[in-house]
Amino acid sequence: FDVTEVGDARSRVDNTVVSYADGALAKAELIAAYIGGATDLRAEPTLSDVDVELVTGGTFAGIQVPGSDEPPADAPVETAPVEPECLP
Repeated sequence: FDVTEVGDARSRVDNTVVSYADGALAKAELIAAYIGGATDLRAEPTLSDVDVELVTGGTFAGIQVPGSDEPPADAPVETAPVEPECLP
């Protein structure tokens, strides 16, 4: 994905929102497939400099592999404690 700008939303949103310009629904659906948590798709005909705009909301649960419940590769991994081995 080509990120052109990062900033703060004008207002707080509960669900993550993927807004898309005319003709960019497929791009919005692709991005939404990578978003964990509830995501709303919204047609936004006023978008002119970009095809898709992503605003993360309170339901944002990170980036995930589409079609998988697996966490992203860089997510922290919890491991069980290892019992020390006693040597004779």
